[in-house]
Amino acid sequence: MGITLGIIDTYGALASFFSLITIIPWLALSVRRLHDVNKSGWYMLLIFTIIGLIPYLVLLFKKGDVGTNNFGENEILKHYSSENKK
Repeated sequence: MGITLGIIDTYGALASFFSLITIIPWLALSVRRLHDVNKSGWYMLLIFTIIGLIPYLVLLFKKGDVGTNNFGENEILKHYSSENKK
């Protein structure tokens, strides 16, 4: 029984470590995506409510704004327009 508990503790520690190192990039990408659709990063708080999860997912899959919005230029369009000029 001691070996089994040791394995569970090891995988629990690895899972916690994995969660910690992946949550920061996930937060950054989520905020960046929300900025693409001209929404504040605070909209991520919607995921903490059951009903708010649906609008959050809709915002994540919505097409980004074309051109400039409150959070800056659309980097993808800027990149492709500079490639076409070359």
